[in-house]
Amino acid sequence: MIIQPSLSLSPSSSAPSLTPSHSSSHFLANPHTSSAASASGRILFTNNNTRVPHILPLTVVPRPRTSSAVHLAKRWPPLGADSMNHPVFGQSLLAFIGEQDARVEEGLMPVILHLQAACKQIAAVLGSPSGLSSVTQNVEASLEAGSSSTRDVPKPLDIVSNDLLKSALKSSGKVCVIASEEDNLPLWLNDTGPYVVVFDPLDGSRNIDASIPTGTIFGIYRRLEEADNLPTDHKASLNVLQRGSRQIAAGYAIYSSAIVLCLTFGSGTHGFTLDRSSGEFLVSHPNIRIPERGQIYSVNDARYFDWPEGLRNYIDNIRQGKGQNPKKYSARYICSLVADLHRTILYGGIAMNPRDHLRLVYEANPLSFLVEQANGKGSDGKRRILDIQPVGVHQRLPLFLGSKEDVSELESYEDVQQLINPGYEL
Repeated sequence: MIIQPSLSLSPSSSAPSLTPSHSSSHFLANPHTSSAASASGRILFTNNNTRVPHILPLTVVPRPRTSSAVHLAKRWPPLGADSMNHPVFGQSLLAFIGEQDARVEEGLMPVILHLQAACKQIAAVLGSPSGLSSVTQNVEASLEAGSSSTRDVPKPLDIVSNDLLKSALKSSGKVCVIASEEDNLPLWLNDTGPYVVVFDPLDGSRNIDASIPTGTIFGIYRRLEEADNLPTDHKASLNVLQRGSRQIAAGYAIYSSAIVLCLTFGSGTHGFTLDRSSGEFLVSHPNIRIPERGQIYSVNDARYFDWPEGLRNYIDNIRQGKGQNPKKYSARYICSLVADLHRTILYGGIAMNPRDHLRLVYEANPLSFLVEQANGKGSDGKRRILDIQPVGVHQRLPLFLGSKEDVSELESYEDVQQLINPGYEL
């Protein structure tokens, strides 16, 4: 028996309200339900005119034995034979967490399980033509009202993904406050939840029409009990604006040819690939270690002439093999932060955005925590990301992530932050 968040599905596309079904036949953990949902794109419920799934409380679900690990090894080779021979390779996410007793708090498990359930459903929406079409039609009207000038204009699937994650975290019962890149302010959920969750629901959403990989990013903190007696708005902000070094867990999901969930609980970074036959995330990349130095850099080279001198010199040198590494570097750039970082974590090198653009709370802190736990380094070009005290929920900054030696070499050039916007849109 396993414990999983259950997901109630509705085949109707015209349901006027969110009405969860308590039928025992609909569980996200059920491989038939998961596959059917992904294939049919029946996305399910209407909530404020947006069809999204409703994640019900945790339910005990019987799990049939499968050969998922064997299929995973054949279809998704991990980091070589060492990973495939690792004792945890092919374990389910739940089983893996269960064996990390000394490192994963018991109360954190429901939060992680609800987050991974939401990521599965986001993947189902993204992978379904009917799902993409329906959510676009349902959400476009709400987007015409406009958005805050300090934030990117949301896409239809940003809104759906945001609703999925908010619903999941609320259902967990363990989260007191959440903050999303899609919302102007943090949302206080309850006074008893021990955890704080910040997230970017769908990074890279502008690339969806071109089938370029997208992702979900999240970070988890403990609630600041010393702020419990403050007014709700005040304590919500204080809890969300914690330094990244106070995170107890972080993760990202990448939606691509495979659906991969990378997680850290503060004792290493591990990758889990969604096995479509069982509907479970299975360990595919145990204990990821970023190479000390890579040979790939990832940045938008079209902005080269807008960069400060130090950054131009750094790129010129590594391209020509004149840097600390005598080998010439290659450029790889997807323009999807999670995708570019995922490649960097696996192969080494450096992924960067030198502009004052990426959000400290929702992107830089969670990803830096993951990278550091995988033997890498996260910097704004001058400082360790996790040491920076946030002053605003949508605070932006430059971001450099990757192999320790590559990021340290870049920092030695000093003038690498592009703090002046020459006129193009963020």
